[in-house]
Amino acid sequence: DTTAEQVRRVLAELTTLLREHPKIDASTARAQLCGFGNDAFRIEISAYVLTADFQEYATIREDLFLRIMDIVGGSGSKFGTLG
Repeated sequence: DTTAEQVRRVLAELTTLLREHPKIDASTARAQLCGFGNDAFRIEISAYVLTADFQEYATIREDLFLRIMDIVGGSGSKFGTLG
């Protein structure tokens, strides 16, 4: 039931999230619709994280994942089955 407008909003908010994050190289940040699955839209998210420390990277990644969940939920959409 996700509309094209909802997908556009999610993509825009994801891109903003990445570009405004202090530990992300903004020039590498992107979120793009890359395909369709069974009852799902596939979005590819890519960005270079500015750290060489794995623990810091893992903390940043987790924070971004949780914020992504907030963005998707706030749009009225939801995640399908992960796996």
